[in-house]
Amino acid sequence: MERWTQPGKPDIQEVSISDSQGDPPSYSQGDPPIGTFTLSFDGYVTDSLSVNISEKGLKDALQFLPSISSVEVIRRDERYKYVWRVTFRTHAVRTLGKLLLVEPSTDFFAGSSNSLKPILLVAKVSAGSAPSDYATIDVPYVNVNLSSLNPTRYIFLV
Repeated sequence: MERWTQPGKPDIQEVSISDSQGDPPSYSQGDPPIGTFTLSFDGYVTDSLSVNISEKGLKDALQFLPSISSVEVIRRDERYKYVWRVTFRTHAVRTLGKLLLVEPSTDFFAGSSNSLKPILLVAKVSAGSAPSDYATIDVPYVNVNLSSLNPTRYIFLV
């Protein structure tokens, strides 16, 4: 079991679309980029995500992963040059320092009339830290025969 009373500092990471030189791609005729990607964290992978995914869509996808409990997502865009800032709101030490991994799941194109192939990047903006009073407590496992208990008198949390 983990316990703490003071807040730690959250990890902050950014996912962005850029060209092969690391600059935001230029889109001709205002066409939005098309394509999909996945994000993974601590071995768990999201479903396929559109390169135009909203803040809420990305937040929901990340929080669906068992390895992430709470994130805040802010999306900046300037003519389809998207950057998603992900703030990890959990203080679980097991997630500190781990990076989101990004993988394109289809070819990216900068709009329907352009063959530019943007790439996705993840950058750590701010490294998190554990709460100053963080501690773990070993709780022994007790084997209980549940059939001998009256189910109307106990609530079991699994």
